Amino acid sequence: MTDYPQAITLPSGRRAKLTRKIKVRDTVYARRIVGAAEADNAFAISLAALAPTVELDGKAALYEDLLDLDIDDLSVLGDAASFEKKASSEPLT
Repeated sequence: MTDYPQAITLPSGRRAKLTRKIKVRDTVYARRIVGAAEADNAFAISLAALAPTVELDGKAALYEDLLDLDIDDLSVLGDAASFEKKASSEPLT
């Protein structure tokens, strides 16, 4: 289990902090942020859900801030966020 907050240095040298895990309410709110035109875009919804849990260079991140990240930075940030741990693959009995 990851401890929060989690400080991360991105490949670009920017400083990021994950302040908490993504919650279901973040995903629901993310659908409002991306709007009807992007409602079926899972990637956009994931970014919008991630944004409230991130600080970039000491400031709260917005969805638009994550859209402007270099892809390498986003990849590192996504790996460190809840995209990091997958459910156990052990079979249920």
